[in-house]
Amino acid sequence: MKKNEKVEAMIQLAIIFVLSGILAGFTGIDKKGRENREFTNVQVEDAYVCNKTDGSTWTIGTKSVEMTYELKDSLLKLISFRNKFSSSSAEYIPKGSFISPFSIGTNKWILKDISATRALYGGQPVVQLKIELKQGYLGVGFHVISFPGTSVIRQWILKSMVI
Repeated sequence: MKKNEKVEAMIQLAIIFVLSGILAGFTGIDKKGRENREFTNVQVEDAYVCNKTDGSTWTIGTKSVEMTYELKDSLLKLISFRNKFSSSSAEYIPKGSFISPFSIGTNKWILKDISATRALYGGQPVVQLKIELKQGYLGVGFHVISFPGTSVIRQWILKSMVI
C-alpha cells in the first residue's frame, strides 16, 4: 500500500469517528483468532459485562440501562439498547434489527481479542468491554464502559498502526 493510501485511510477513519460520534460499524470481521478465547464476566456494584452462553453475544450495563453486542455473520452488531428505568423497559433497537457500532468501507477485519475488565475512569470504578480488531496495518480497539449507579454507557474507538 502506498504512503498516500495509508494517510487517506487514516483520514477516513478519523472522519468517520468524528461524524459518527460514538456510533459507527464493522464490516467483515473474520472469526479467525476467536477460538479458544476465555471470556470472564465482570461486575462492579450494579455495572456488569457478561457473555451469553453462545460465546458471541456480550451485554454491558447497569440496573437502569444495557447494551448487547453480537459477533455474527462477520459483523459486530449492537442488537439491543434497553432503558430499564422506563415502565415498559424501552428497547431502542427493534427485534431483528441492529446498528453497526463502527464502519470503514467494506474492509475485512480480523478479531484479535475480546475482554471484560474492571477499570478506573476518572478515578471511578467501571466495567469495560474491549474488542480488538486488525486489518492490514491498521488496528482498532472498540471500548465500551459502564458506570455503576448510573445510566451512563460510554463507547469509543482507538486506532493504532500494526507493524
